[in-house]
Parts: sequence; C-alpha cells; structure tokens
Amino acid sequence: MNTSTRNAALLITGAALLAACGTSQSTAGSSPAVTTTRATPAVTGAATGDDSSTPARTTTYKTGVEVSLSEFTRGTSSASASPAKKPYIRFTLTILNGSKVTMDLNALTLTCSYGDDGTAGAKIYDSEHGLNGTPTTQLQPGHTEKSAVACVQPKEETYTRIEVKPDSDSKAAIFTGTVE
Repeated sequence: MNTSTRNAALLITGAALLAACGTSQSTAGSSPAVTTTRATPAVTGAATGDDSSTPARTTTYKTGVEVSLSEFTRGTSSASASPAKKPYIRFTLTILNGSKVTMDLNALTLTCSYGDDGTAGAKIYDSEHGLNGTPTTQLQPGHTEKSAVACVQPKEETYTRIEVKPDSDSKAAIFTGTVE
C-alpha cells in the first residue's frame, strides 16, 4: 500500500473511531466524546541530532481535558536504559486539565505500536536522555503537565500508532502518522 493510500485510510479510520466515541454530553458512567484537531509544529532534533516531522495532534474531551502529542524525533536509548540500545521515537505528551476536578495521572495509560502489522513498541525508560515514562502526579484543574516519552521503533519503520487514555473512564485518543 503506498503512503497516500495508507494516509487516506488512516484518516478514514481515525474519523470512524472518533465518530464511534459519540457527540452527546457526558453523563455519569459514560465515556466523554472526543474531537481531534491538527497543527504542524516546528520540530527540533533529538539528542542524537536526528530530525523528524509529523503533525502534532490534540484530543479534547467533553470534560475539558486535552491530550496532545508533539515534537516527534528519533534516537537510540543508552546502555543503561530499559530497554537498552534500542532505536526509538520520542515525543512530548502534554495534558491540560480543563476539567473541574483533580486528575490522578497514575491512571493514564499510553501504548505505542508501529508498522503495518501493529507491532508493540515498548516504552523506553532512560534517565540519561530524560525519558522517565508518563507523569504520575495529581494534576489540578487549569494546570498542564508535560512529559518526554519514547517508544521502541526500528529506524526503518515510519508508521506509528499511539493510544492515550487519560483515565480509566475515558475512551482512548488514537494518534497515527509517520515519523521519518
């Protein structure tokens, strides 16, 4: 499948997934609907000097919580990392708590996969490169938390899929695209 066809299929799939989330107001026990917008940021190189560019994405939940991914780059984990010496994609995860209640970010889940077959990409934990996983704090209403996150992805694989759930009651925000 060529890149244009795959990108068109991804946009259609993403629209279908978002449509499945619904658009009605959230009620007790139901998951909030989400909307996704796109913006193209200036992307800076990773610590290794590699540059990549991909659209940033933001998902906004009816509760006012926003989840976004930006600043995609590539790198290789250090010898002391877990897992060690693996190629990765790195990105900034930003969470804005626009709701009226404190968020427990310990409940946040993030998973990565890559390639046409959806191979799982393990999260990289590498203090040498400032990669300490997802945030684990209590996020007050109106506040923002940013975290550098990385997942294993071989250099020859450009297609990536990242799912983020801000809490156990929310539907996953699914971010897809290519990272060169």
